[in-house]
Amino acid sequence: MIGIKYDSEYFEGITAPYIDWVASGNFDGYLIQKSLIFRELDNKIELHSKVINAKRYDGNVSDTVLTGQPRN
Repeated sequence: MIGIKYDSEYFEGITAPYIDWVASGNFDGYLIQKSLIFRELDNKIELHSKVINAKRYDGNVSDTVLTGQPRN
């Protein structure tokens, strides 16, 4: 059985595009890459969302980290 490698980054699927069709008829969007990190020390899971391209986005978007605990 293969276990979890703690404090390592697991990339979740492919890069995710977020696209909005704005009133002027063009598309506005950005690309995000998501990853998970399992922390052994405090028994936490972190979901990281990293903005890798926001050149075509008129608003503000930034990296985020959500933290939770696994269910037993």
